[in-house]
Amino acid sequence: MVSSIRLAALLLLFGMASAAADDLGQPADLYTTRVIVTGADTRSRPDGFRMCLEDVLAKASGDMKLPDDPRVRKLGEKAGDLIDAYSYYDRMTGRPIHDEQGTRDRPYYLTCAFNAAKVDAALAALGRKPWPGDRTPLTMVLAVQGLGHNDMLSSDGDFDPDMRAALMNTAMRYGLTVTLPSLNALAENAVTVESAAKSPAARLTALAERSGGALPLVGSLDWSDADHGWIAHWMLDDGRKRHAWGVKGVSYDEAFRSAVRGAALILSGNGEPEAGL
Repeated sequence: MVSSIRLAALLLLFGMASAAADDLGQPADLYTTRVIVTGADTRSRPDGFRMCLEDVLAKASGDMKLPDDPRVRKLGEKAGDLIDAYSYYDRMTGRPIHDEQGTRDRPYYLTCAFNAAKVDAALAALGRKPWPGDRTPLTMVLAVQGLGHNDMLSSDGDFDPDMRAALMNTAMRYGLTVTLPSLNALAENAVTVESAAKSPAARLTALAERSGGALPLVGSLDWSDADHGWIAHWMLDDGRKRHAWGVKGVSYDEAFRSAVRGAALILSGNGEPEAGL
């Protein structure tokens, strides 16, 4: 019997034509994912299938280092054999076609629903196992400084809806739940840009629990002209160890990918994220 989550994912897969492209988030199902490709024909399909497989193997296992495994690259050559269904959605739906390139090489969302049993078997062959779907939810406590910003990222503030959307999409891409605290929750726990990194662990945990998470994922984003991008620091205390990592000279999308991939590695027991700084 198809699970309700799986059914919802498949309904998303085949119901995309009724939604605006900008509103489409990553599928929540652990064995379904979405990438952006050029064109909806066979030219880009093998690479699209491969990229989707890399994401699904990482999401289903929690091992975010798997895409770098040469065996996964080889497995990607036959990724289509592991897929139950796939569909395309034109990211430029509703926009006029101006030239020939617009008719052939428009960007599409390629969504692939993989066969769970086949993915689990592939993971076993790689020496990995599925990470159960009942995963520890996190609350990101993030201070942002630079490019005119000096704010805490919240669930309901004016700052910054694009960052919020990027974080939520990244969390779903890698199979985690990551919430944000409200402005009231931040104020009541006296968590500010200046105090976030120094706040007592008990206060941050209370903030996370009030915000729908079980653990706080604490971070900072600081703009660096010298590095031509954001410098991100992340910290997660899983009750056994305090883990710290980061990246620099990146977009905020890549900073969020670093945060979520690192947290998934830790929580799934697949290793430590690279320090990166």
